[in-house]
Amino acid sequence: MAASYGAPMTTGRTWDLLVSTDMGSVTVAWDNAQNLPTRYEAYLVGLPGGAVNLRKEASALVSAGPPLTLVVGVSEFVAPFLAAPLSKEMSFAFPNPAEDNVTFKYNLQAAGDVSIKIFDVGGRLVRELKASGAAGSNTLTWDTTNRHGQKVGSGVYIYRLEAGGNRLIDKLAVVR
Repeated sequence: MAASYGAPMTTGRTWDLLVSTDMGSVTVAWDNAQNLPTRYEAYLVGLPGGAVNLRKEASALVSAGPPLTLVVGVSEFVAPFLAAPLSKEMSFAFPNPAEDNVTFKYNLQAAGDVSIKIFDVGGRLVRELKASGAAGSNTLTWDTTNRHGQKVGSGVYIYRLEAGGNRLIDKLAVVR
């Protein structure tokens, strides 16, 4: 295990952890979470069973795979990492209604690929956006054009945001 040192944090910091093993899984243990200032929370995020609170658990069983994220910070900093993946409270499109650009805000519990498919009310695919997102809060902007680069007309559109095996479906309006 290696350590990374930097300037003191004020609200929080994250570290990506990549597990590489020839065995099926390994136990990662820590014994110094009690040394953190009491105002900080510490979680290991990205495990199949959900986030692990380092103050309450002394170890976690992990497997090789996508990077995990160690999140340390005040509760406001940590909260997006612990939010249910793609919940409507933490993932949404704004402004809504939109005249030009629409920004999709979403949270990922672990770094990964994101796909946003935008459909008209007839169910026809208007545009697909793809990106890679980091663990935590991310945004992706749609310029309200279709697959051919033409501005879409006024109307209601359905979007499907997919990331990490999770899906969120909602609607947005474009007003010209």
